[in-house]
Amino acid sequence: SGQQPADMFVSTSTLPGAMAPKERSRAAVDLTPTATFQMLQQIPRELLEQHSEEGQALRQQLLRGATIAVICSGPKDKKSIYQRAAELGVKVVVIDFTHSWAEEMVAEDIIAKFIPIDFTADNEVLFQQVLAAIRSLEEDPL
Repeated sequence: SGQQPADMFVSTSTLPGAMAPKERSRAAVDLTPTATFQMLQQIPRELLEQHSEEGQALRQQLLRGATIAVICSGPKDKKSIYQRAAELGVKVVVIDFTHSWAEEMVAEDIIAKFIPIDFTADNEVLFQQVLAAIRSLEEDPL
């Protein structure tokens, strides 16, 4: 039987174990580097972590144009987080259950895209749905 969205995090005992560090490294090698990732490789870490107006400006510049996927939008009182991301030029894609409150943020130009999935499916089906949703973004100009 399926799970309700609010209950989906309760049954984590059926989730697969975490990847070992070597597995994560191999998986990361297979990922296509994004422009942001390539830029980050060229910036000294101490500049990125600098606690100053310049450091903050650099971090915000790097965010501009980046795309992030959020799985499960959270409660509606988190809308200000999405609004701030939009102000910073971040393209947010929300993957959530059908008819989530987050869907309205597309029409409001707060998020770039909403992808509904069936959170009542079993964990493996749910994982495959989320994976397919994220992969569908690869060729999506948003």
